[in-house]
Amino acid sequence: MSLKNLVVILRGSCFLIFIVIGLCLNVSKTFANDVVIAYTDEQMWQWVNETYLLTESTIEKEESLFVASRVLGQSCRVNLTVPTNSADLLQESLYWEKNYGLELRGGITSGDLDNSEIDDGGLSYLELSWDVLDNGYKEFDYRAQDLKRRAALERISTQLEQIANRYRCRSYQIGKSFVGIEAKIAAAKLGLMESVYKIEQEAYFNGGSDLDELLISEEALFTLRRRLEQLNSPQNYQQETFEVLNLPAFDINIEQLLQNIGDDPRFKSVVDLQQQRAAAINPYQDGNRLRFFVRKEFDILSSNRDDLVAGVRFAVPLVFADRPNYQNKLQQLDQERSLDEWERITRVREAYQSFRQQSDRVITQNYRYLRSKERMRRVFSRKAMGDPLMLQAVIARLVTYVDASLELIAAKQGLFERANALFLTSRLDFSPEYIRPLPMSIENHRSRPYSRGVYIWSDAFNRLSNEQILLLLQTKSFTRVMLSYSKMTDKQKLANFMQSAQQKGIKIELMLSDNQWVYERNHMKAAQTVAALTMQTDHIHLDIEPQALDSYAEEKEQYQQRFIDMLKAIRLQSPDVYLSIAVPFHWELETYRKVAALTDKVVVMNYENDRVDTLVRRMKNILQVVPKSKVAMAVRPNDFSTNFALEESLKLVNKASGVDEFVMHKLADLVNE
Repeated sequence: MSLKNLVVILRGSCFLIFIVIGLCLNVSKTFANDVVIAYTDEQMWQWVNETYLLTESTIEKEESLFVASRVLGQSCRVNLTVPTNSADLLQESLYWEKNYGLELRGGITSGDLDNSEIDDGGLSYLELSWDVLDNGYKEFDYRAQDLKRRAALERISTQLEQIANRYRCRSYQIGKSFVGIEAKIAAAKLGLMESVYKIEQEAYFNGGSDLDELLISEEALFTLRRRLEQLNSPQNYQQETFEVLNLPAFDINIEQLLQNIGDDPRFKSVVDLQQQRAAAINPYQDGNRLRFFVRKEFDILSSNRDDLVAGVRFAVPLVFADRPNYQNKLQQLDQERSLDEWERITRVREAYQSFRQQSDRVITQNYRYLRSKERMRRVFSRKAMGDPLMLQAVIARLVTYVDASLELIAAKQGLFERANALFLTSRLDFSPEYIRPLPMSIENHRSRPYSRGVYIWSDAFNRLSNEQILLLLQTKSFTRVMLSYSKMTDKQKLANFMQSAQQKGIKIELMLSDNQWVYERNHMKAAQTVAALTMQTDHIHLDIEPQALDSYAEEKEQYQQRFIDMLKAIRLQSPDVYLSIAVPFHWELETYRKVAALTDKVVVMNYENDRVDTLVRRMKNILQVVPKSKVAMAVRPNDFSTNFALEESLKLVNKASGVDEFVMHKLADLVNE
């Protein structure tokens, strides 16, 4: 078969671009006499290693919650002062407050002009008067107080508008806080993809691939360069922009936020001031007038007037109707206050739901990142062991890892943006007390801490209904199931069970248990069986147990090596499947080291003993060479006198060894408890 035909066959694969890379490497060697090879395998491995280390070191170094508070509460670099006439209103109120209704009046009038005695009958006076009601002391005092209320309303309105403007400004600055870390990782990916593109370009011109294969990596280069150009644009190019910050995920203390909203004095003050203005309608503009005066009369133009008099004047309009009733206005303001408070809290709750949805995406993306990181760790472990690796598959995994890192960064940015939108809705100034660490682990359920799994064999699975099994799993807090997959297993029942379990958040690992697979002649059969089963699930558990074979005692080392070789054969065909294995507690340490590098979880069968010191000693021995995150301890509940004794033993094992994943063998033994 020609290389070109092989490329056509493989074109539907999701790893097409990287399979083509492998073909290109072979083509480069084929044309070695005529063409200078652009990159060697060693160079490509160097780029892989450098890209991985740069990405890992960037993502793993996470900032503290203090830095997150700094970003969420940062000040804006532009002047956000909102124009206000509050000061003018206060100045005007001071004017009316100092106006007491006092007036100095005076006048001079002649006598009758027809009378020749012009100085007889005239009137000359100087009067000090005090107006109390309409257009006097009381009305002026009302004006002063009303202007103060208007100034207070204006001041509160300005404060709220300034808070809103700060959050709007931060929505832009938050995006800039993520530019540095995104640019760093994207640049690392660009360097890798440029080397990949050169290999594909060489293969294309040498006839080893077609143009459409070349366009795949060209698209990746084009989009990466455009994104980096955007990140380095003038509007983003500032010193703080390129500070590489891996900001932490966080949760919002919604209880504290809602409490502070309820206690916010500003909104209560607004309503109180509005009610005061509505209730204190100017009562002095209805024409009621009252004036006190002291008047000195002079004898100018009047020979008989030289008196000092005092008096009072009043006026009462005669109106044949009742005054308007403003009580309805007060009730309306009360209703508006209740409605505004309800609407504000409702909007905050809605914004919090949106924030929680984004935090769920962050958690999901974080697990995707961890899975891709684990696959890369497995790649480097296999390389260190000298296992043959397909370079194109390695690059595929690396790109997946880098993309998962970028997607995690994007998810965190979305989290910060939604938090900022929530605080904008609350109309409260940001405070560090509003955020707290985001829980990333499952809480204890029914007093059963730690991650728990259980073995289910075909006879028990077929005998019990799916509903019974799921109820038992939830009651016992099992989140993982190692379910026997054999000729005896009811396949239709299994399909329904897996669907129901997935909806309840229970992970199913289909278990294969043929100990004949340990022999070299059956390794290919084992690999093919696992590969075929990955069409139904991506979680496989192997319960091979070569130590149960008759000749194991005489050939322990040989059987352990055969077991390792079997795992290598399986991994070669199914590199991405989640693979867990059951192992005894008495193997060689080197065996545990090697099988751990080839699997995702090592379940140690710590059976036939209920002594905590013995259980701990066995686990600590294995933990010398296997990371704790990869270890689970399997126990038989029947080995313990009571369930309480079992639970206490698990707590002590966890405290002494750090193991926090346990598997029960088996479900059938738990049915009649």
